[in-house]
Amino acid sequence: MGRDVVGTKRFVGDFGSTSIKNIDTSVSPFQVNTHVIDYASDIVNDGTSMYFVNNNSSNVYKANILNNDGSVVIVAEGITKPSSLVLHNSMLYISDSTNGAIYRINPYGGSTTPQLLISGLNAPNGMVVYNNNLYIAETGANRIVTFNMSALSIIDNEEEQNLFSVSPNPTSDVLHFEISSKIDSVEVFDVSGNLILKENSFEANSLSVSSLSSGLYFVKVTSTGKSQTQ
Repeated sequence: MGRDVVGTKRFVGDFGSTSIKNIDTSVSPFQVNTHVIDYASDIVNDGTSMYFVNNNSSNVYKANILNNDGSVVIVAEGITKPSSLVLHNSMLYISDSTNGAIYRINPYGGSTTPQLLISGLNAPNGMVVYNNNLYIAETGANRIVTFNMSALSIIDNEEEQNLFSVSPNPTSDVLHFEISSKIDSVEVFDVSGNLILKENSFEANSLSVSSLSSGLYFVKVTSTGKSQTQ
């Protein structure tokens, strides 16, 4: 059940009635109205629009919180099981609990295709930003992981979202890159954004990471003038 607050109004996902309720606490007794007919496992707002995820679908939706016409539009689509949202610096961050991933999208832009930011997590769900760090609850691993928001800025907003893929993930030995073009360079960053490994010459599409400590890392591949980070 998602929930969020806008002034004296509380928006609460009511699974029992398949709706998002608008609770006005400025009057007594409180007024409760149905704002949207839909499931909502998480809700965030920017003061004008409400964003919510329905983890029974693959979409993230937006509804106007200044009126109550019940209409919604799709903000992001193609996520296997969206579970939670964070709105930070005009960007919407979305967790995918099935694929172990975190996506990002500009909710004010025209595209509904989110950008993959982080992969290899174990059932990520709740998220929160505090002191420029993104905290993610990994329910499949019974832990909370954190990423510095400055580190996330290393990820290029390329139109090409499928430049490469890596396997196995996770690994303690060798990463293999599946890519259709020649790799120019591979850079590995820690979660604070520090560059800890860089290779500029490749005879094969693989990289040894056996020297790295156990943890979560960003891998940035550059090929034919394009870059992507996973």
